[in-house]
Amino acid sequence: MMAANADLQPQLAKATAQNGAVQAEKDIVMDHMTSGKSEHDQLCAKVDEIQAVMLIHATDVVTSQALIMELEEASS
Repeated sequence: MMAANADLQPQLAKATAQNGAVQAEKDIVMDHMTSGKSEHDQLCAKVDEIQAVMLIHATDVVTSQALIMELEEASS
C-alpha cells in the first residue's frame, strides 16, 4: 500500500498543478468576457445615442424642406 501511495503522489501533484493552471486560465477568460460585455454595452449605448441624433437630424431636414416649399409657394 505504501508503494502504491508513493507511486500516486507524483500523479496527484501533477493533477493539482494542472488544475491550478486551468483555474487561472478560466479566471483570465472570465475577465476577458466581463470586459468584452462592458465594451459591448458601451458600444450599444453609443449606437442608440447616434440613432437618436440621426432621428433628430432627419426631423430637422423634413421640417426645413417643408419650410422651403412654403417659402417657394409664397414667393410664386
